[in-house]
Amino acid sequence: MTAATVRAMRRAAAVFALAALGCSAWLVPAGGARDRAACTPGAARFRGQDARVFCGAARATVRYGSKTLTFSQGSCDRTATYVTVNIGTVVLGSVKGAKPDYFGLVVGQVSGPGAKPAGSDGTYKGGILALDYRGKGYVIDGRSLVFTLTGGRTRGTFTGLSLFTNPVVKISGSFSC
Repeated sequence: MTAATVRAMRRAAAVFALAALGCSAWLVPAGGARDRAACTPGAARFRGQDARVFCGAARATVRYGSKTLTFSQGSCDRTATYVTVNIGTVVLGSVKGAKPDYFGLVVGQVSGPGAKPAGSDGTYKGGILALDYRGKGYVIDGRSLVFTLTGGRTRGTFTGLSLFTNPVVKISGSFSC
């Protein structure tokens, strides 16, 4: 299996997990770009593929090496065993050209085999972090991720490493709901 195939498979799994956890029942008219000032959450289409638009107060900042990526207008979900944050628009398939900006994270029991529940503030190892920013996708090694949840799991910080880059790039960031 090539590195590109592995990358595509891991990215698809991460996007599927994030979208499945953050899905809402509202529909958005097909084909239109969303206006950031008047965000409408729900199902959408992007270049012929299914997509999901997330809106709300969630924000995140990611430092990827020397780059700073900022995301706003998203939602957070908290259950007894996990926390998810979805900001922007996730495209649930492959498209030609740039994808819209998207930040998604999952920390807790649903993020992988052996993951411990994230039912309270604290530090958790492993998880999922998916990023698309200004037309570029960023692949993060979920095994390297460390999340610290605070404020009743309404905000947190994270650190990790890139995957499929040479040299490996350090990442860090924060989010709030």
